[in-house]
Amino acid sequence: MRARLHTILFLVWLPMLAACGPPEDSGYRGSLYFIQGSYLMRYNLRDGGLSAVTNLGNKQIREISPFGEDRLLISETASVNRKRVAQISWMDLDTGQTEALYPGVRARYLPGAGAIVYDDGRRLYSISVVDGTEVNTLLLAHRLNEVTAMVAIPGDRLLLGIRQAGVAEIQLFDLQTNQIDRLDGLTRVCRLDGAAWIGEEGRLACPIRASRNGEASYVLADLAGVVDRKLNLPEGKSFAALTFLEGQGALILKERWKSRFNEQKRAALWAHDISSGENVRLSEYKNLGSSVVYDEH
Repeated sequence: MRARLHTILFLVWLPMLAACGPPEDSGYRGSLYFIQGSYLMRYNLRDGGLSAVTNLGNKQIREISPFGEDRLLISETASVNRKRVAQISWMDLDTGQTEALYPGVRARYLPGAGAIVYDDGRRLYSISVVDGTEVNTLLLAHRLNEVTAMVAIPGDRLLLGIRQAGVAEIQLFDLQTNQIDRLDGLTRVCRLDGAAWIGEEGRLACPIRASRNGEASYVLADLAGVVDRKLNLPEGKSFAALTFLEGQGALILKERWKSRFNEQKRAALWAHDISSGENVRLSEYKNLGSSVVYDEH
């Protein structure tokens, strides 16, 4: 009954949401994949069209992230032998095929090293997926759920957000050396949650730790914590970065606010041009959640 109700609500919701699209051509290309309930959805950056890719079934999806071309890594809670377990799976975007890989709560694929780094809640592992060995290498042992965020740096490095004894810090893991270093300078400036790596700048777009009125100001900072500049985002609005459009120079952000009359939470989608500083509101009343994957095709 619950699954049927979700399907009915989804069918009602989808056309209403699609009707609130942006102009016919936004100037951007490619798609954004995101989770809506039990559905994997696709948002067309060019025309704002929405489509359902597949129904993921009776699962709770925490995060999605890129896994090479036309595949996603999915951090999910699923039913296995009548038990709810946290696991990492992959999904083929063309066929909808899925396969469970490892027990875990968070994962990222590092294409330069051909490896997946995943966290099972207490331990951080790396595992090669290109040489056929699939041997787990223990990188870090930690207390339950202390790893709070991961941001991949294209190639073979990974930024880790870690909260120990209530104190947040950012660490850098290099898969070539298997070395993890504390980034004290970046920790003082940035929060990793809601951050995105800007490959064209070699910088992190991140919300600064000191914020006012719940509005996160974003800066571009290097790994040493040296701030290049503050992003020129519209004043008086609350933003969270979702992803960066490589090759198009645009940071995609979600604007969040509460409606004036009924206090319902609202969301809109923006694109910020990293070079020019121009901001474009792509759509209003579209909430893509907090985990988004960009595909240029």
